[in-house]
Amino acid sequence: MSAPVRQKHRTANYAMKIIRSVDTSELKETRVLPNADSSTIKIVSTIFLLSTAYATIRYNVIKGVDWSDWPLYTLNKVFGVTSLLLIVLAVVRYGLRSMYSNAKILHMAGLFAGIHILLSFMLLSPLYYPKFFLDGKLTILASLSMLLGSIAAVIFMNGAVQKGERKTSEKIRSLATISAIISLHVAFQGYQSWLTPSAWPGFIPPITLLSFLASVTAIGIAVYSNRTAQKFKL
Repeated sequence: MSAPVRQKHRTANYAMKIIRSVDTSELKETRVLPNADSSTIKIVSTIFLLSTAYATIRYNVIKGVDWSDWPLYTLNKVFGVTSLLLIVLAVVRYGLRSMYSNAKILHMAGLFAGIHILLSFMLLSPLYYPKFFLDGKLTILASLSMLLGSIAAVIFMNGAVQKGERKTSEKIRSLATISAIISLHVAFQGYQSWLTPSAWPGFIPPITLLSFLASVTAIGIAVYSNRTAQKFKL
């Protein structure tokens, strides 16, 4: 093989290495779903399926919500509560000093929260949420709820993209802050119905109440865990 031919061959191989390197880099940067292990998949699937069963029984089976609304209206609630329960789970695991990483759990929580936000915007109308509107405009409580939901999402996103390793106490504080905001987000939506159990379909508590209780639980665990973490400088 002559020198010019060898040079062309080396150039072609070098170019292919660059292309493969770029392709691999892009795949890493654009990955949407985490490379979840079987444990994470089981946890997320279990929470999602239980939430789906609860919401379907309460809203579609007992309350009589049209089944044509199940893919958006009912599952929108499921995505929201699943995201919150995953955050609560992460707080518990941080509090117990679990050996397992919460990164994939929180990644999935972010994905479910994103879907919940998109579906909420699609459904936000007097037809689906009449109590949110007065004279065709959002009420003050509905406006505050939407504002707080947006703030919680931005704080969560900011924490997800932060570089560098953070202390356990800092992670716990961030999740506690998000939980506190979410508790107000759901409280402004449905606190009126919480005080009238007799009006609950099948006496089954609304998802907003369960979400509020889950958020408060996360806050309590976070406060206790944060004190422990500070004590041991974790």
